[in-house]
Amino acid sequence: GTVVKILRSKYIPHSKNRPPGTICGIDDYGIEVCTGKETIYLTEIQPEGKRVMNATDFANGYLKKDEKFSELKI
Repeated sequence: GTVVKILRSKYIPHSKNRPPGTICGIDDYGIEVCTGKETIYLTEIQPEGKRVMNATDFANGYLKKDEKFSELKI
């Protein structure tokens, strides 16, 4: 698989009832990912072999809501 480095993120102390790794939200500021108990909000990412980018740019090119990170085709 491809490595995606998470360079900046924030902890969000609320839970959404979705499996860990599921994209629970995408907005102008980043990507919300469920962890099973809480969520993390990704704000800066670097896909393998690519430049560092804000999470919203990454989402626009690679993600859909309710998709799982483990299923990404980068």
